[in-house]
Amino acid sequence: MNQPAYKPCSFSLTDGSRVQISQIGLTDQQDWLDGFELLSRESRYFRFFSSMPVMPDHIRVSLLTTDVNRMALGARLLDSNDQIANQRIIGVARYFRAEDELDAAEPAVAVVDQLHRLGLGHLLVRELGKFAFQHGVTRFVARALPENGKVRQMIVGSGGVLVRREEDSLVYAIDLLNGSERYRYRPPRKPH
Repeated sequence: MNQPAYKPCSFSLTDGSRVQISQIGLTDQQDWLDGFELLSRESRYFRFFSSMPVMPDHIRVSLLTTDVNRMALGARLLDSNDQIANQRIIGVARYFRAEDELDAAEPAVAVVDQLHRLGLGHLLVRELGKFAFQHGVTRFVARALPENGKVRQMIVGSGGVLVRREEDSLVYAIDLLNGSERYRYRPPRKPH
């Protein structure tokens, strides 16, 4: 199956550092693992619902395999010349959609701990949402652990509405069709 392409874009974070967001895939495995190593035990638990000290091969391959129903975006830091500083992936957003419900997709995001609260997670989710919307996804169905306040706040801030509680997670719906303006990039505000 052909996969749609995402055009790489550069953005500023709230601290002024710059990142490039681009489509990633199986050829980016080592860069992705280098970033995974920078996730704390808590971040791994919140993202994978397990502290996962080592990323199993089958999960890594599944996360980085992209096609028309699965998409992964990765962020890399840029240097002062807007060139990629190193190949390490410091943030990832991905979605997959079930074959029986192609208008809905489940998103996931992870950002290395040192870049938390700088807007990278929001940028990744916004770019993923824009891409998904342009390719027929009209809603995200997102899962979060009840104790993961940061992600729940990001989901609600993106227009997410709690639709049900499952045994170990909360499930939110994010309407991309009516909330699609949320997925247009707005530069972060500079502190006064």
